[in-house]
Amino acid sequence: MKYLFLLMLLFSLFDRICASEGGAELCTPKVRLAISTLAEPSTNQPLISMTITALKKEFGPDHVEVNVYQLKDLERVIRRGDADVFISSSGTFRRLADSGARSIGTIVSNKLSDPNKSEGSALIVRADRLNLQHLADLKGKVVAANMPNGFSGHLMILHEIYKHEGNPKKFFSKTEFVGHDVEKIINKVLHGEVDGGIIRTCYWEEYADRHHLNKDLIRVIDAKKDSAHACKHTSELFPNWIIATTPSASPEVARRAAKSILSVEPSEKNGLYWGLSTDFTQLDQLLKDLEMGPYEVRKGELVQTFLRHYRNEILGVLFIVCVFLLSHFRIRYLVKKRTTQLSEAYRKSRLIEAKYHKMQKVGIIGLLSGTVAHEIRQPLGAIQFFAKGLENNLRKLGEDTDPNNFLPMARQIIEEAQKADETIKRIRRLAAEGQSIQEIDVSSEIKKLTQEALHASGISKCADVKIQAEGLCIFRGDLVCFDLVFSNLLRNACEYIAAEKLPKIEISVSKENGFLLIGINNNGPKVNLDALQSSRVFTSKKHGMGFGLPIAIGLAENMGGLIRFEENPGGGLKVIVKLPSGDLS
Repeated sequence: MKYLFLLMLLFSLFDRICASEGGAELCTPKVRLAISTLAEPSTNQPLISMTITALKKEFGPDHVEVNVYQLKDLERVIRRGDADVFISSSGTFRRLADSGARSIGTIVSNKLSDPNKSEGSALIVRADRLNLQHLADLKGKVVAANMPNGFSGHLMILHEIYKHEGNPKKFFSKTEFVGHDVEKIINKVLHGEVDGGIIRTCYWEEYADRHHLNKDLIRVIDAKKDSAHACKHTSELFPNWIIATTPSASPEVARRAAKSILSVEPSEKNGLYWGLSTDFTQLDQLLKDLEMGPYEVRKGELVQTFLRHYRNEILGVLFIVCVFLLSHFRIRYLVKKRTTQLSEAYRKSRLIEAKYHKMQKVGIIGLLSGTVAHEIRQPLGAIQFFAKGLENNLRKLGEDTDPNNFLPMARQIIEEAQKADETIKRIRRLAAEGQSIQEIDVSSEIKKLTQEALHASGISKCADVKIQAEGLCIFRGDLVCFDLVFSNLLRNACEYIAAEKLPKIEISVSKENGFLLIGINNNGPKVNLDALQSSRVFTSKKHGMGFGLPIAIGLAENMGGLIRFEENPGGGLKVIVKLPSGDLS
């Protein structure tokens, strides 16, 4: 209680000191006033001087610290909290709105009575530049302006370009910035050094009056003029210069500063005084369109904001991507592994295939050896028979014998010798070159082989032969092997029924599930099928070698087919040959 009483006593003494005439100055807060540099000559300078005087009167001469800053330095000072009150263009003020700046006054005058529409920008050209009538005519031209962030000296015109032409950054080919000496802009335009110049409204009129120039020397592009402003302007109208407080100022300092500046009487020189703006909508739209101030797109903040708002979604996407990558690499590993295995399997299959072909060739050579023994025997036997007959007939030759009677025997000997020679050649070619694949018309080839077998067996005149074929049947294979298979089967069939009174042979050619079925049916005596299937060697001839049937079976299997035997119910044997069809249709 004792310490609390002492504390209350100290506060009471402090209030009495501040209330006394000598202590008021001691308790008055210090106000830091920051002012943006002005374009010279400036019509706002008299009012700013009067404002400084009013603040010093309110807070005391020693309690008001006045500093003038370049535009970029002013923004840095305010954001750092080193100023309590500042004076700048409305564009600069609004760019600092996100720092907590609050307006307490706007420059107005009797001529510019609306605080919301008291400042604009004019894009000027020489009056004799008749080719420059509208804003679009200055595209790709050179202009002069005060500063990149100058509100009435640059940004307002950029906003007009944005509204009418699109991207303002690439509109002019070049922009020359001259700083605060705006008279340089007018001089460059008058002397033709640039195509156009950007100045605040009324500046040309004031310049012409000061230098006693004809105002018609300069023309304002797309000039607007309304009751709210006395001068022509290219841009829309915005609030004039602003005096504002910052978060560094206490509420008491803000109240007293507002009271003092609003009590300033209009300037005797140009009638300027402090009023209050109530509408910054159009100014905010300019900053938004040009992406400045609170609307500036900062890449770092944009990324941070995006990551903060979509962190879970991003993590989910990254998880999916990781799973996808793991799956991708896993699949690649498995594909590589399987590819290696398949390559190895393919290599082994090629070796097996090579061994198979080698063994197949050995088997074919074995078959061909039997074929030579089997096929050459008949021509040689025929040659021997006809030669013996010719010899006997020649021994009995008399004076009345006609030599022409021997010509058929000699002709038969020649044919049989040629047949043997042709057989040898075909078999040698098959052994040396392997099979020669070609398309074989099965029906046509069977008919030819049947005639040869009937003729060789001597029953061509008495045998009843029927051949039925279902359209065009094609087999793709070696003609030699094909002929060897069916010549053996047909010759065996003919010899098998030679002793019958009415020998019959029925041959059918049909298609079934991609295969050719060639059936050879005869009416010979009953056959022991079990012995035939087990031994695969069959002959009814007393002097046969038994090679014909094994050769036919081996060659048929080599061509991808098979041969099977069936017993006819009425007697005889049915041989069915099944071969892969080569019909491309």
